[in-house]
Amino acid sequence: MRARRNFAEAGFTLIEILASLSVFAVVATALASSTIGVIRTNHTSRNVAVATSLAQDLIEQFRALDPTVASDLAQVLDDDFEGVADSETIGAMGEEGSTKYTRSWTITNGTPIFGQAEVEVTVEWHDPVERSIRMVSYICVTQSCS
Repeated sequence: MRARRNFAEAGFTLIEILASLSVFAVVATALASSTIGVIRTNHTSRNVAVATSLAQDLIEQFRALDPTVASDLAQVLDDDFEGVADSETIGAMGEEGSTKYTRSWTITNGTPIFGQAEVEVTVEWHDPVERSIRMVSYICVTQSCS
C-alpha cells in the first residue's frame, strides 16, 4: 500500500536544502573570484593608459618646439649636444595618494638622420610589481629636417 503524504507536510527536505546551499556556495565563490580578477585587470589597464598618456604628452611637448626659434630649441639642445637624459616623478592627474609614475627621457641628436633627434620616453610605476612602457619618436631640430 502507498503512504499518503499530507499537504500540510509538503516542502523541501533537509538534504535538498543542503544540496542547494552547496551549489549556491560554489557558484558564489566562482563569481567572487572572477570579480576580483576583473577589478585587478581594470586597475592595471588604468595604470597602463595613464602611463601611455604621460609618455605621449611629453613627446608632444618636444614635437611642439619650433626648430626655427632658437630659444625653444635651446630648452632641449645646445651646440655640442650629444644626448640629454632627465626624469621626473608625478602622480596621475595630480591626485594625492595615487600611483606614482617616474617619467624619464633621452634625446639623441642626429638620429636617425642629420636634422632629427630621437626622443625615447620611459614611464615606470609599481603596481604591485614594477611595470614600464617605452615610446620612441623623432623630432625635427633644424629648419629643413634634411
